[in-house]
Amino acid sequence: MKTKIILLLLAFEVVAQFGCEVSNPCGPFASQFHVLGYAAFFTVPRFGAPPLDTSVVYRYDSIAVRLQPTVEYLLAEQLRAGFSRALFSSAAVACSPAIPYSIDTLSTVVVTTDFKYDSIYHAADTVNGIFLIDFLDDHRNERHSSLDQFVNQQPSAKSDAFLRLNTPPPSQERVRFTIYIKHRNGAEFILKTATITIKP
Repeated sequence: MKTKIILLLLAFEVVAQFGCEVSNPCGPFASQFHVLGYAAFFTVPRFGAPPLDTSVVYRYDSIAVRLQPTVEYLLAEQLRAGFSRALFSSAAVACSPAIPYSIDTLSTVVVTTDFKYDSIYHAADTVNGIFLIDFLDDHRNERHSSLDQFVNQQPSAKSDAFLRLNTPPPSQERVRFTIYIKHRNGAEFILKTATITIKP
């Protein structure tokens, strides 16, 4: 009998430290995340496509700048005394209850051109107006809008997006863009694409 009690106590200790409510698991949470940064590179406007060979000349409307966020998702781990702490991971699944976490949203996206683009846009000019954006919403549905309309909606900062040129250059031109991103929580990021040559 004493042996059974000891084994029962040991089992309880293991569950208290490592167990979780199977009926109410939590994490990772799609709505609770933190964006660490972004990658920006030229590619074709298709999710999963690799960066382009920058030695090739491309039609302006056949390429896009991919904005790819690096995201950590929130998990909750139930500890021995029922106390929960926040964990960030992209893989593990832990226990309830979840810990609230502020959602990163975009407040500003400004694209400038490093070289003269045409007779209107010169080096260092803001060129948001020559871009459209394709992005995935929180339900993984593909959406389209102008870049400024997209930002005005205060979208999720983890939106995986393509910036597509909607204005042709007057002739074959080298292009490179600098992208400034700011979150509503104050986080700021400056990205620079590679240099690539495009044609009308």
